[in-house]
Amino acid sequence: MNATIQNKEGKVIPLQCGSYGIGVSRLVAAIIEAHHDDKGIVWPKSVSPFDISLINLKPSNADVNNICNRIYENLEKNRYHTIYDDTDSSIGEKFSRMDLIGIPIQIIVGPNSIKEGKIEIKDRKTDLRKFVKISEISAFLSIFNNICLLLSSLILKPTIPSIFLACCNHATHSGGFVFDHFIL
Repeated sequence: MNATIQNKEGKVIPLQCGSYGIGVSRLVAAIIEAHHDDKGIVWPKSVSPFDISLINLKPSNADVNNICNRIYENLEKNRYHTIYDDTDSSIGEKFSRMDLIGIPIQIIVGPNSIKEGKIEIKDRKTDLRKFVKISEISAFLSIFNNICLLLSSLILKPTIPSIFLACCNHATHSGGFVFDHFIL
């Protein structure tokens, strides 16, 4: 630009200036700084790049693949932005990677849980886990989102997932939880 100014002594010198603002990259850095733990990022639901991470624990198993693909299609159809890990990595690597990325909800699908007709849903922030029938995933997530909206209006965002999963665990142990059934 070759911009210059004249200083007090009358000497012409190059103009130096700084620009200070809050850009997207600074906001992302600030969010990560405020929302992380020893495992990685813990994205707040409102700014997370994905809503859900789907983890296929055994991609070589046709039954697990089939269930994961159906879950993924239904999540996308219901407008949940989903990151799907169907790599051949070890289970530990998959869990570590997803914790590092920090998506708020993890759906974990493996051969042992699908034998029982269930999948595991994990809250990244609190590490609370809930086994849910495969046919009840959509209802579970719908209820979860409604509770998040309700509680966020009360400014309780940091504890939303833990409150929800604690309520589900209590209801399960005290007589059950009512879900609308959704057939995959």
